[in-house]
Amino acid sequence: MKSKLGEALISPAVEYDFRNSLWGMAKGEVKLSEKLYPLSESGTHITYKDTVMCLEAIVGFRFVDDLLVEAGYAFCEASLDRELCIWEYERVKLGLAQTYGEPLIDKDISGPYENEGGALEPDSKADSLMFIAEWLTSRSIIRLILVSEGPSLEFGVLHLRREDDSA
Repeated sequence: MKSKLGEALISPAVEYDFRNSLWGMAKGEVKLSEKLYPLSESGTHITYKDTVMCLEAIVGFRFVDDLLVEAGYAFCEASLDRELCIWEYERVKLGLAQTYGEPLIDKDISGPYENEGGALEPDSKADSLMFIAEWLTSRSIIRLILVSEGPSLEFGVLHLRREDDSA
């Protein structure tokens, strides 16, 4: 007689692409994989509200032809305080790095920029921020962004299905 526990111990662990979902899952399958009730739903999107890495977030899933192709977190608790925004970004980046390793791209684009002559000039918008980090896995592109200009702020993590292994 074969033990189910024995099978579970030797079967490979399932690696999910985002939360408990895999790219290509149907919308109904993604809804079953979530423990929360949807915040909103349309033919191409489902959103939830959750706490992720100690931050309130809108969790979004995007479908094309009823198949999951993108998902991500839009963080809601982002502070307008510049230093706190940067601290939260760095904290989330560290958490992602613990899972996916060092990012392939890690840039602060909010600093000085090159003018037409190639000289560095200070950014004219002193209160603007723009940070991006990116990781690649065999199946996903993961982007962490923080963009702030005046009172407008976008802070989140986007998981995209890789179309092929050469991306």
